Amino acid sequence: MHQAQPKLAVVDDDDIFMIIARKMMGYCAPEWNMMEFTNGEEMLSYIQKHAQDPDSLPDIMLLDINMPVMDGWMFLEEYDGIKDKLSKPIRIYLASSSIDTKDTERAKENPNLVDYIIKPLTQEVIKRITSAT
Repeated sequence: MHQAQPKLAVVDDDDIFMIIARKMMGYCAPEWNMMEFTNGEEMLSYIQKHAQDPDSLPDIMLLDINMPVMDGWMFLEEYDGIKDKLSKPIRIYLASSSIDTKDTERAKENPNLVDYIIKPLTQEVIKRITSAT
C-alpha cells in the first residue's frame, strides 16, 4: 500500500521563522513535506477543504500564537469544533516566542495541543516532534 509522505504544517506569519523551519526540516527531516500558512484562517480553510483526504492533511502542525487575521488561540477554538470530522488526527504544537505564563498555562489546559515549544526552533525539537508520529 502506498504510504504518503509525512507532512508538517507551519502556521506562522514570521518570514524569518519560516526560513529557519524550512532549513531545519531539510536538514533534520528531509523525508517530511513542509506546508506553509501565514495565519490560522488559511490553515483552517485548508483543513476543512481536505477533511476527508488523510494524505493531504498534515501529520503535525507548528502553530504560532500571535498572527494577523486568526491567531493561534482562535484557530484552536475553531479546530475543536471540526477535529472529529477529520479523516486523521493532527498533532498540534504551539510554537511561540511568548514566555508569558498565561500562554504556557493556557496551552497546558488545551486538550488539542501536544506541547508548547519556545522559539527559536532547534534541531532537537524538529527531531523530537517528527520522530513522535
